[in-house]
Amino acid sequence: MPEKLARQFRESDAVFLGEVKGFEFQKGIPREFLEDRAKKEPGFTWETKMAVFSVESYWKGDLETRALLATDVTRNSDGTGTGSSCDYAFQKGETYLVFAKKHGAYFRSQGCFMTQEKSRATEILTLLGEGKAPKAK
Repeated sequence: MPEKLARQFRESDAVFLGEVKGFEFQKGIPREFLEDRAKKEPGFTWETKMAVFSVESYWKGDLETRALLATDVTRNSDGTGTGSSCDYAFQKGETYLVFAKKHGAYFRSQGCFMTQEKSRATEILTLLGEGKAPKAK
């Protein structure tokens, strides 16, 4: 396995192949700069956009059939929102090979990770070999 892939695999808490089934917004996902803002602005809150994946197979992480991945997109109580150039722009209906870090009950992946569309990940998928089936919920 090439060193870059081996390092990314070691540093990830989960590696899986899954289809984006949709998105949902959730409260309570920590964001340091928004937490600082909330301390200065009473009543300020935010919700984080979560990508909902149907997991087809996995190589790391002991996953169930459904995985939540926090994006850098937020919907704020004052009508604004936030995002990041490091955020991966997942598309509903597309299948991705995801390398992610665990944060509580959800995962995060960033543009600098090796996460990519399945159609572009054939070489990596070959190197990873056969994945495991996710656990039924």
